[in-house]
This record gives sequence, C-alpha cells and structure tokens, in this order.
Amino acid sequence: MQLTHPITATLISLIIVSSANLLVATAIAAAQPVNISGLWVLDETASDDPEPQLKDIGKRKGKKPKQSESEHRQGDKDVGDDTFRRYWAHVADDKEWRSVANAGRKGSIKSLVFNKRLAIAATENGFKVWYQDGFVRDINPNPYGRVFSASGDELVANDLGRTLSYVKKGKIISETRIEPRGEILETFLLSDDRQTLTVTIKVDRPDWNKIVELKKVYHRTIDAPSAKNEQAIPDVVDRT
Repeated sequence: MQLTHPITATLISLIIVSSANLLVATAIAAAQPVNISGLWVLDETASDDPEPQLKDIGKRKGKKPKQSESEHRQGDKDVGDDTFRRYWAHVADDKEWRSVANAGRKGSIKSLVFNKRLAIAATENGFKVWYQDGFVRDINPNPYGRVFSASGDELVANDLGRTLSYVKKGKIISETRIEPRGEILETFLLSDDRQTLTVTIKVDRPDWNKIVELKKVYHRTIDAPSAKNEQAIPDVVDRT
C-alpha cells in the first residue's frame, strides 16, 4: 500500500528511526562491561565460613554392606587373612575420602573458598585476578551474555579447568568445568557505590557428598591496580 499523505509518511519514518535508535541505545547500554577492578579485602563477618561447608565433604552416604554368611563361616586359618584384608580395605577407603575432602582445602579451589584478599586489574579482554595464596586467573566476560564470540576470548583455561564468563543483569558470571570433572559457578556483583564486591561460589563435584555454596563479601581498599605492573601486585595483595 502506497502512502500518499506526506505528513503520515513523515511520522512513520520518524517512528521507525526513533525505534531503531532506542534499540541501538539499549543494546549499547546492556553491553557496557561491569568494572570490578580494584584491591579488595574480605569482610569475614558478612561472609560465609567455608569450614562448616567442607566438613566431612568426602564421606560417602549410606551404610557399609553387611558381612555375608560365608565370611562368618571361615575357618580359623582364614581369620588372620580376612582381618588383614579388611584392615587394608579400611585404610584405602579412609585415604580415598580424606583425599576427596582435602580437595577443598588445597589447590585452586582452596584459592576461591578460603581467600581473604583480591587484586583485580582490567585487561584488554576482561580482568586478571590475583588471589592471596598466589593463584592468578583471567576472567573475560562477554558483555552480550552467555554466547561465544568469534575470537573465543571469553573461554579461558586455568588450573581450575576451562572457564566461560559473561555478563547477565549487571553481574559477571563465570562457569568453570573442573578437571577432571565437576563444575564451579561464580557470580561477581558490584554495589552501586562501587565499594563492595559480593562473590558467590557454588562448587559441584561428583566425588563430594554435597554441593558447596558460599558468599564472600569484599570491600574496596585501593583503586584499580594496573595489569602492566604484574610483578608488584602479589606483594600489594599480601599487604592489603
């Protein structure tokens, strides 16, 4: 249908242009990166204590299987051998669950759950994060959400595994596939006054008997450090 009235055509053109400009402005605003750079110290009172969460994390659920009738009827000559076997089975089982339980108290997972100081510097693709115990990682959130860009910069490999980061509703969200298996979900939320950084951590490992969820609240101590001066940052984190 052809529009013959010049005023009607002009109004429709203005509406289309205004709508397009609004969509572009909305997309740009939504894509603005969340800047979490800075030096941060943990507020222990406002944060969750990881120790109760990690208590008995490696113990299996359920009861041990009952001894069979045939095992009860073994002769005297087999009693010593059976006791020997059961002893070492108990030792192996104990070592296994202790090893699983210790996974939350060592390595890169420990860096997340027990950390008390953070240094975060803006980089070309996102942020570099230094933890108090020396663990360093990159977080490159895609400002457009949980999508993969052509460069793939938002997918980063580190000691935890492979991490995908993106921005959603003003939060930075990081999803990490743990090596060899499991998942860590983190959110980074900056307060309106930019003085508080709330980090939530959810660790889901198939060899743990429960999912560990923690909230860590950090307060800003110094403005953003420079990623160009990487060697000096660990010392600053220790002294903060």
